Amino acid sequence: MPAFDYQALDSRGRQKKGLLEGDSARQVRQMLRDQGLAPTSVSLTRQGEGETGSSNDFLSSFFQPALSVSERA
Repeated sequence: MPAFDYQALDSRGRQKKGLLEGDSARQVRQMLRDQGLAPTSVSLTRQGEGETGSSNDFLSSFFQPALSVSERA
């Protein structure tokens, strides 16, 4: 599930920051409202597992076999 960074204001006008997982930015904004917060910014931080750009793909790229001299030419 994707994760979103958020900034929101509480009922006293104090700024809150954090990270929430949700299906969409819209869902995260609704979750914040349900907590009594007024969202001011919600932005995608990372994709969940199984989605494009996962960390597993990134890490596995370091363990690929190296090219031989004949393959480089």
